[in-house]
Amino acid sequence: MSRLLHDKKIRTYTFNKEKDKFNAHVFRIEEKDAFIKINNTPFIVDFYEVFFITNGEGYIYVDAEKIDVKEGMVICIPPQKVREWDLKSTLKGYALIFEDEFFRGFFNDELFTYRFNIFNNTTTPSGVWFNKEAFESILHHLDELLEEGSSVGPESQHLFRATYYLLLVKINRHYAKEYNIETELLTNSFLVKFRKLLSDNICDKHTVADYATILDISRITLNQLCKKYFGKTATMVIREQLTARAKTELLYSNKSITEIAYDLNFSDKSNFFRFFKKMTGMKPTDFKSLLSN
Repeated sequence: MSRLLHDKKIRTYTFNKEKDKFNAHVFRIEEKDAFIKINNTPFIVDFYEVFFITNGEGYIYVDAEKIDVKEGMVICIPPQKVREWDLKSTLKGYALIFEDEFFRGFFNDELFTYRFNIFNNTTTPSGVWFNKEAFESILHHLDELLEEGSSVGPESQHLFRATYYLLLVKINRHYAKEYNIETELLTNSFLVKFRKLLSDNICDKHTVADYATILDISRITLNQLCKKYFGKTATMVIREQLTARAKTELLYSNKSITEIAYDLNFSDKSNFFRFFKKMTGMKPTDFKSLLSN
């Protein structure tokens, strides 16, 4: 997936395939000082991250979203989003990281991760809180993964994948309940493909007709599916995704607003201004100034 973002201050990290031959890794956060630092330097990774916070205080910014870091929080972040930690104390807990390949080949499903609400959200948070009992149940599975990882055997890869899947389903189910999302795990093939198309093409394609044509369904059908599963029109789903991308560009890129409008395929700067203010209640200039302070 291509990114419009251009800023030399943003670091980029890639998955270590030689070290993590399973395309997945689990570790205690406090034992990886280099992985999370108490600073405000933004960065991008090319893998999925799930953080389980057992102790710590502060925030993490995911694109333009601010998430409270506290005990019991589970934070789920897909690749290519800008991350930025702002911690007031040492962070403790667990982290799962994995590449698409970890699940895609096993389930023979190239869109596997797009079925999860936890990794595909624009209007709901990227984090969800668990009560003590539910959180401890999840931590038990993480301890099992750590133990298995310390002595890898012939069946370890299968156990890793099964436990990862169990954890993601549990988190996704709780997430759907907490945020009143209609579907726990998206199964409609058209909407799963729609999610990926939005992620890959939102900078260029802004209309329902664009996506309906690629999906080879009518605009009416796509709209009905969005209303049924997302509780909103297809147009609104597209606009929310576009707004989220615009916010990230405004916040983290060095480009002018005119350049951002052009890169997001608006006909001119004034149309971008009108769109952004309608969606957020703020002018792009005001949003950029507010978040920069």
